[in-house]
Amino acid sequence: MDLGTEQPARDPRGDATDRDLATVAQRGDREAFDTLVERYADRLFRFLRMRALSESVAEDLVQDTLVQCWRSLARFDPTRSFSSWLFKLGANLATSSYRRGRRDPILVAEDRPAGPDPAAVVLLDDARNNLWDVVHAHLPPEARASLWLFYGESKSAAEIGEILGKSEGAVRVLLLRARTRLAGILQRDALSLETR
Repeated sequence: MDLGTEQPARDPRGDATDRDLATVAQRGDREAFDTLVERYADRLFRFLRMRALSESVAEDLVQDTLVQCWRSLARFDPTRSFSSWLFKLGANLATSSYRRGRRDPILVAEDRPAGPDPAAVVLLDDARNNLWDVVHAHLPPEARASLWLFYGESKSAAEIGEILGKSEGAVRVLLLRARTRLAGILQRDALSLETR
């Protein structure tokens, strides 16, 4: 037997759908839940990072969300999207965390400084071509989260509304305003580069 050509063992749960895994995990199967965690931990972090002031807060929120997910699996409706349900849990925990006055709070639109944030200006100079850094530096958390869910997770406006607790129409307006504001920021930034 040639060991160099041996194929690695396939994960038998790798082909299972999220709903199938969630249904099995609802019956207490920790391996099924671990597979869901492997599929969603990074994606959940990227979503929560759009709502959180720092990576450490986002990491804490991911852990809290996954613990809450395990505890709440009995309430998951398998006819719905698992990812939307999970992101809604995360969004709710992020909001609750802010309201409790967490030590490293999540910013909401009212907390944003009126003028440009010096750290954001440095961030733009260092990562001018990274659109998500621009989004994070200049848009409020709800706008960042909606853009991430739409472009990063390919969620529909209806699904985003379910996650963020808004109507589909309100999400469409939120996305339009976020894109418009982002376009203005990028245009202003491009003009400032031309005049240097």
